[in-house]
Amino acid sequence: MTMIGCIKKLLVLAFFSFCLTSCYYHNEADLYPCTSTSITYSQTIKPLVDSRCVSCHNGSSTTSLPGLYDFRDYNILKRVALTDSVYKAVTGQFPGKPKMPYGGPYLTDCELSQIQTWTMLGAPF
Repeated sequence: MTMIGCIKKLLVLAFFSFCLTSCYYHNEADLYPCTSTSITYSQTIKPLVDSRCVSCHNGSSTTSLPGLYDFRDYNILKRVALTDSVYKAVTGQFPGKPKMPYGGPYLTDCELSQIQTWTMLGAPF
């Protein structure tokens, strides 16, 4: 290999090393800061519940366990949330009951904050 070929390879390696180590954001929270103000069901809570809860809490006799609330229904979710039961369930505060979502992955601190804020605001649509 020629000296010019070695220099080119070193420059390419140095460039990629620089690119990989120069990223300012090192985690998802820095890239997407948590918003816990102006929390509404339609903009924040529904997408969260749809992605993390309704696989079980859907009212279906084939995919939902008996007795689980149907969280696709805003009014049901609001009623349960206003008793603080949703927040207690996702933070594991019910003795003898598993933390939700059952089996994980559990909600992030941001998602927990959003649920708590939404509940404290009266669960606005």
